[in-house]
Amino acid sequence: RDYEKEIETIQDAVESNRCDGILFGRTRPQDERIEFLEDRKFPFVTVGRTLKDEHSWVDVDHVDIGYRATERLIQLGHRRIAHLVTPLRYTYSHHAQQGYRQALADHGIPHDPALEVECYLSRKTGGDGARELLSLGQMPTALYCSNDMIALSAIEALRRFNIQVGKDIAVIGSDDMPLAAYVDPGLTTFRQDLDGMGMRMGQMMLSMLSGIAEPQQQKVKAELIVRGTDMPYSRKNGDEA
Repeated sequence: RDYEKEIETIQDAVESNRCDGILFGRTRPQDERIEFLEDRKFPFVTVGRTLKDEHSWVDVDHVDIGYRATERLIQLGHRRIAHLVTPLRYTYSHHAQQGYRQALADHGIPHDPALEVECYLSRKTGGDGARELLSLGQMPTALYCSNDMIALSAIEALRRFNIQVGKDIAVIGSDDMPLAAYVDPGLTTFRQDLDGMGMRMGQMMLSMLSGIAEPQQQKVKAELIVRGTDMPYSRKNGDEA
């Protein structure tokens, strides 16, 4: 419903001439908002991309985050690594999934679909995902979560089962939300330069309004922030060969 409301809001803004350009985010692989604006030749810049990838955008490199998070866990000795992925209606979720799967493949670890759980963006869904993983015959020894809210929710649920994060299981998040530094142990995650991305979007929009029609696109690398929730694999925490 929120997505439908956004489409209506954008259509109304364009048709009533209430603005000269539009900035928005949470893009989808096939996005009606973008299709509408392209059809009207109306200036816009997004946080994120679509499968067409032909308009102006700024985006965090979520493929890189997914790859580096998974590879870090592999380098710490983990092989049974689960992925709590954000809703697959968003393009960035597919990119995170791509990075996770590519890291597994590059290190010779078979992909297990049971270890990928889609979680909606709410305070409880990471916990639901963690409980789903706990129901498997063999618990993963590490979690990569493509959103910090999901990671913190999963950590809370694991504690209720007396599973200590940073000792019994490793967890890595993705977007360094403010609370990530203050939980105990602090969440290992990735810091995204949101201020810089916002400034770049504004610059792109000003260029478009000044007559530059060529699409501008920028992919931004995130910074790994190591805290206390990831740790080396220990055989007492899993039965992997």
